Amino acid sequence: MKIAIIGNPNFKNERAIKDLLYKLKENYNDFTIISTGGKYGVEKLAKKAAFDLHIKYIEVPKLNEKWNAHCEGNGRKYYMYNKEYNSKFFYYQISDIIKNSDIIVFFNSSKINQIKEQYEKQLKNKKNKKLIIL
Repeated sequence: MKIAIIGNPNFKNERAIKDLLYKLKENYNDFTIISTGGKYGVEKLAKKAAFDLHIKYIEVPKLNEKWNAHCEGNGRKYYMYNKEYNSKFFYYQISDIIKNSDIIVFFNSSKINQIKEQYEKQLKNKKNKKLIIL
């Protein structure tokens, strides 16, 4: 099972993320955390918590960002990264996260409506995908 954890770059409640991961470990034997690889907030804390709890971790950064070892398994090759910025990359990132995740968890996102709309729009045709907002 693959679970995406995304949200607000100003989010600082590491305990909330760790509590979620503890619950997931109790309910699922084998799962992977998927994140955007953000440098701040939810994504940073999710990455740290995943490593602390020895949970598999995959990053899905935007195509204008650098490829790294955590990108293995996200469906993209290393040569697809380091491109010149394009506003479409945000939507490609969302699409890849949805494609690769069974459950998507939002933590208190300041852009929740914009992001939520994009995820819901793309989730309409996907079956067996869950969107959880915390």
